[in-house]
Amino acid sequence: MDVKDYISSGILERYVLGDVSSQEKQEVACLSKIYPEIKEELFAHQVGVEKMVSKYAVAPPQELKAKILLQVKNTPQAHSTSSEVDEKIIPINRETQKTNKNIYKYLAAACSIGMVLLLAGGFYLNNQNNDLKVAMADNENKINELRDDKTQIVSEKEAINQQFALITSPNTAKVEMKGTEAQPTSLANVFVSEEKGNVFLQVGNLPDITEENDYQLWAIVDGKPESLGVFNTENKEELLEMTYFPNTQAYAVTLEPKGGSESPTMEQMYVYGGV
Repeated sequence: MDVKDYISSGILERYVLGDVSSQEKQEVACLSKIYPEIKEELFAHQVGVEKMVSKYAVAPPQELKAKILLQVKNTPQAHSTSSEVDEKIIPINRETQKTNKNIYKYLAAACSIGMVLLLAGGFYLNNQNNDLKVAMADNENKINELRDDKTQIVSEKEAINQQFALITSPNTAKVEMKGTEAQPTSLANVFVSEEKGNVFLQVGNLPDITEENDYQLWAIVDGKPESLGVFNTENKEELLEMTYFPNTQAYAVTLEPKGGSESPTMEQMYVYGGV
């Protein structure tokens, strides 16, 4: 229903002036309860008519009442017989009255059903809107997660490319650390870039260790061991960036307590390699 067209049809003005049928009167009363716009417009027309009547109302002269009463007294009254009275009585059409009542009942029921449908439709649309907002929020979170994953992958790829470029550079020295007599099968490599000041460790073939221990990489500088950091064997496929010391003559790996030691445990040396 187009509420604006209904208001502009003039039925509300005729309703206020009493110039509507019973069905139209019931219709206006019903629709004014459903649509707030119709209710407000109807109230405005009622207020306007009341103001106009009050503004132009004229009080009748006091002597008019006496004249009317005198005229009625002097006018002869006709006495109608019962048969004449019966002829003047208009019989009530019971079927028509019953039909009108049924129409009003159906119209009231239709209005009630319309209100229920409007409320149900409103709840349905509200739930649909909430579900849509939740779905959009979930999609937004997934998009953000994918963006974060992409950023992380790009960063990891850049780091791998940089490491690959470094270890394949002719200015990078590869130091192979072979197993000692106590650990003949152990093997690890160190890639040293004196130009960049980087040291990368390739774990290679070092035995797995417990959580109570760490491997520790050492640099022999001027005959003294310098710690380059601790590591384990969880990421054997990765290049581990360690601390750089210039003018290193040799590298070695020892097994130490968790967190490392201030000096290497020579009895637990696994690999060793000179530059």
